[in-house]
Amino acid sequence: MDTIERSPENYIQAMNEALGQGGLHIATKISIEAIEHYPDHQEIQKYARILAPPKTTFHKLPPDLYARIHQDWVMQHRFDYRGRWVALREGKLIADAASADELIDRVGEENMKSVFFTVVY
Repeated sequence: MDTIERSPENYIQAMNEALGQGGLHIATKISIEAIEHYPDHQEIQKYARILAPPKTTFHKLPPDLYARIHQDWVMQHRFDYRGRWVALREGKLIADAASADELIDRVGEENMKSVFFTVVY
């Protein structure tokens, strides 16, 4: 981009041209420079927001104390319940069914949060 002409419109045009030619990385660099020069310009803000790298949020969940117990249960009973859906709570079978829908009906949708359920292969 020509360093003499740096109006917001020139930046926007340069970003559009870069994007039109598949230059996402170049358009992103231009948007960073543009927002430094025109932080209050709405259109520049929009481009900078759209072209900014994605933000990811990481939430560390508490460990599932029963995960290993549930895995062990499935391994120990895989031949008895092969092809069946099972619901476990604290390592104990509370229901089994031919389909996920049937299992949810048996356990109750409101109780599914506290239940480990899977199909056994």
